[in-house]
Amino acid sequence: MAPTTCTRRILPSPNDPYLDRLAHLVAAHGIEAFESDIARLVVRLRAAGHCGTIVDLLADHHAPAVARERALGEALGLLARPAARPRTAVA
Repeated sequence: MAPTTCTRRILPSPNDPYLDRLAHLVAAHGIEAFESDIARLVVRLRAAGHCGTIVDLLADHHAPAVARERALGEALGLLARPAARPRTAVA
């Protein structure tokens, strides 16, 4: 999956009970059982400006499940902090 542009700054709540439940379900049943939920989370992360390798790994269906599951934990941590803003030159 190709990364999308990351210009919008939408910050989902890190205390979202849906995300907590998703994390527990993935831990119990594996990430493959929740691909549509993971895809929506990737969209939320990118919309919030998080476009790093963690989000790319989470979106990669060909990556090992264990790597994607670890990326999920890291990605949920990303929601707790704002994305880094691109630096702009000051005149």
